Amino acid sequence: MKKHKAKLSPPGRRDFLKKIFVGALSFFTPLPKSFSKEQKDAGRLKKGQMYYRRLGRTELFISEISLGGSPLPDQSLLHQIIERGVNYIDTSCAYSNGNSERQVGRLFKEIGRDKAYVGTKFKLDGKNWSEESIINSVDKSLERLQTDYIDVLLIHGAELEQLTDERVLGAYEKLKGQGKYRFKGLSCHSDHNRIVRKAVDCGHYDMIMLGYNVFDIRGTEKGIKVYDDYLGESGISRLLGLAKAKDVGIIAMKTLKVGGRRQNLEKYKAGTTSIYQAMLKWVLDNRNVASAATEMLNYQQMEEDLGVVSMILA
Repeated sequence: MKKHKAKLSPPGRRDFLKKIFVGALSFFTPLPKSFSKEQKDAGRLKKGQMYYRRLGRTELFISEISLGGSPLPDQSLLHQIIERGVNYIDTSCAYSNGNSERQVGRLFKEIGRDKAYVGTKFKLDGKNWSEESIINSVDKSLERLQTDYIDVLLIHGAELEQLTDERVLGAYEKLKGQGKYRFKGLSCHSDHNRIVRKAVDCGHYDMIMLGYNVFDIRGTEKGIKVYDDYLGESGISRLLGLAKAKDVGIIAMKTLKVGGRRQNLEKYKAGTTSIYQAMLKWVLDNRNVASAATEMLNYQQMEEDLGVVSMILA
């Protein structure tokens, strides 16, 4: 998910204090749980300057821009991002040797556990894993996160056979019985067609983080194929429709990664829209996607990425 953007110095002390003062009354407001049925049926809800979408059958309404945790920004900027309405943080036991989870844990201690959802992952590397090792990994994640429960517990980079492996399902069942997570998920880095279909059809998983990118922003056009409808041609649209039909939530990941093909973004590049904003607009244009996960490592990236939500048509 890493973006190659020029860094911009953070705002001066006076600007920062002014921002904190103006937003003091709404600082770290609780998660949006009190929407009416009519609002929920509309599919896209607004609170403050942020818009939220339903993450499938989890019934979690998460911010259209969510925060990728590999890596996370410094703690001061992390506070600002949450203040601006981002309420879902994606992390993993594997990110920064567990330090990403530790940083989220510090955030929960500073602002309260009810101000953001967290999704974290366990890895199934090689053959030396078991039901017990999964449970041990999750227990360590809970310690680092300084919380009693995880909102979404995901398999990191799931492989096809892992989705219905008895060791995985057994670990999930025991952890659920202990109240250590709320919803099951997985991240899918490759083999989208088979993995997403099986994850949806087996009925065990409530959400999927899906690699969702087809961009190449190099200066040359040589050797780069441009698609008018990459989602349709690649089959991803059909997968999203399948997930929607079974009420499995989708979070798009790696949304700003540079690739070797290119979606035609002309319709998303109006006015002063940056190439990165056009990429995010393209992702969020599909209402079967609940959120676009992206890193925000400096003030410029935060303003650029969060500015996209106001550009999406209702």
